[in-house]
Amino acid sequence: MKPFLGLLRRELQEHPALYVGPLGVNLFVAVSALLLVARAIGSPENLRNIVGLIDVAGEQALNVGRSALIASPMWLVIIVTIAIGYFYFIDCLFAERKERTILFFKSFPISDTETVLSKIVCGVVVLPALSLVAFAATQVFVLIVVSIALAAAGGSPGALWSAGTMFSNWAFTAYVLVTCALWYSPFIAFLVLASAWAKRAAFLWSLLPLFVIQAEFLLPGRNFIGPQIIRHFTDYPAAAFEFTAVEFGNFSGEFGDSEFADFLTDGALSPLRFMNPGGFVSEPALWIGCIIAAAFVAAAIYLRRYRDDS
Repeated sequence: MKPFLGLLRRELQEHPALYVGPLGVNLFVAVSALLLVARAIGSPENLRNIVGLIDVAGEQALNVGRSALIASPMWLVIIVTIAIGYFYFIDCLFAERKERTILFFKSFPISDTETVLSKIVCGVVVLPALSLVAFAATQVFVLIVVSIALAAAGGSPGALWSAGTMFSNWAFTAYVLVTCALWYSPFIAFLVLASAWAKRAAFLWSLLPLFVIQAEFLLPGRNFIGPQIIRHFTDYPAAAFEFTAVEFGNFSGEFGDSEFADFLTDGALSPLRFMNPGGFVSEPALWIGCIIAAAFVAAAIYLRRYRDDS
């Protein structure tokens, strides 16, 4: 276990983007919140209007405001995490050959299987975990800053705080990161394989599925590989989420409408209502993708073990 943890520490040292990226995007969110609060404080009249709206708003309106405030940076964090993971995976095995450090690390009593798996765990587990922790800390910081501004204007900051809303957004973010990693595991494993295979231009090798799709569409006859790749790539939302779980009814959309009030009170604003873990794990495409991913990982381990990099 200790050698594996050492491999994870090595990955973090060699790829600082794994923690600098999540910290950077959340720092951007925090600084943006500070600037918005500073702008609000610079306009006392607007700040008093906001306080007045909070004081007269009902519980449903406060639910809307809290959800918007807490969930707004969520998708930015998820997108940045996926982008960092993409560039990490195409570089993780390629960089050690390009820099010739592979010969040094192969002298240690650590198997190629452990090395490759440590890189996958670092990108699939460690990176999302760091993003989630930074995201949670940033949300708490933003709420504290906004609360201080409201208190200074004579408002009640307690209306902004809702443990249920915060935890539901954190749980939803974790769910998206985990299900993305599982569903797109064949693409992740292919990036690792491309990183192990490429002698140069690993980024171009990572785009090989796009060239395969294009080439197949240009060939006469029925296409098979391209549509399967596209279908698996685009079917994630339908597999991981249940959008029909929220029934909107026939409300008019006005805040005083009783059906809309019932809709909000019912917890429809909670992102947890859209999660569909049972349907996700029962998808055959998920397990077929995991089998393909295992084959790609095995191929990457084989290449690292038997390739002559001298």
